[in-house]
Amino acid sequence: MLNSGGPQQEATHAGYRTHDLSDSRQTLTLSDNAPWVSRQDRVRWTAFIYTLKGDIHVGPADAQKKIEAHHTAVLDDGDSVQFENKGDVLAHLVLIAGEPINEPVVQHGPFVMNTREEISKTIEDYTLYKNGFEKALTWKSKIGNR
Repeated sequence: MLNSGGPQQEATHAGYRTHDLSDSRQTLTLSDNAPWVSRQDRVRWTAFIYTLKGDIHVGPADAQKKIEAHHTAVLDDGDSVQFENKGDVLAHLVLIAGEPINEPVVQHGPFVMNTREEISKTIEDYTLYKNGFEKALTWKSKIGNR
């Protein structure tokens, strides 16, 4: 199964910039002992994979790295990426790639913004239950009760 995304546009939100970026999202299922090579049209894109099931070997045959299920691997620059399922069960992964937006990134806990000031404002909004966090006080995770 292969799903590719085309140009995407972020929703407009007051106070934030929007971008018209191209990206690629592919869902792949590899049968046992199956190789797969993707030719990348845009060499400078940033890309990563996330394995959903099975173990995947990534890279050229002479330098492959094993990526176990439920792990993420950031891919190096290049014009192609090679995956191989060396196991005896189906392997399932997603490949996400897109243009770098060339903006600063600041991360604190689950929050990712462009500046420390934006992070501080987001933490304030979160603790005061406002600006998108209004339901945070009463929200309960469905998987948290397992």
